[in-house]
Amino acid sequence: MNSKGVIYIATGFRYRAEAASNLERSLPFLKSYSSCIYTDDPSDPNISLFDSIIHHPCPSFSYRDKIPPLFNLPFKYNLFLDTDAFLVHNPSALFDLLNYFDFVASHAPVRHPPGWSDSSIPLTFPEYNSGVMLLKRGKPCRRLLRDWINLYDQLDTEYSQYWDQASLRSAVWGMLKCNSIKPFVLPPECNLRTTKPWTMGRGMPAFIIHGRIEPVEI
Repeated sequence: MNSKGVIYIATGFRYRAEAASNLERSLPFLKSYSSCIYTDDPSDPNISLFDSIIHHPCPSFSYRDKIPPLFNLPFKYNLFLDTDAFLVHNPSALFDLLNYFDFVASHAPVRHPPGWSDSSIPLTFPEYNSGVMLLKRGKPCRRLLRDWINLYDQLDTEYSQYWDQASLRSAVWGMLKCNSIKPFVLPPECNLRTTKPWTMGRGMPAFIIHGRIEPVEI
């Protein structure tokens, strides 16, 4: 299997179909890379385009589903995409970042949404958007994922907070404080959120479109 590839995680028919559709859109830019999907139903014929299809270890049909499969990253360098995201440019410049960093993602457009937020972290260290992430297989990412899911489960139990980015923010910050991880922030062109206010800088193409948009708009 290629040492670099794209991962989708899809539980439920709707999200499997969406992942398959967005992989198909991405394929022109994936000629040098592999693709993998983790899903609750590997027999679904709609996902046959993926190079590798892996049974999800513990689907809960919630935001939590994206975390457990990442404990067993299929590639050395991994680009995770939400099912509503697809490539519009060669991702080689994204994968190159993993030569130097362990975890790479964009800031979330909503920096601090309502709900629990770790007040011990500086306000100027906002949430990451977990819908587009680059992860390098190794000890730093494994620890990050362990800390992330532990806090996610705690917040779900104590606060009924089932979304996942506040816990990711705390996990990254905790490791950053003790120099246990090398994170990097992607510019918005690498995670262009069509459902939120967005802007593109001059001199860089868009790499990933992220958001549910009508086909006539693409």
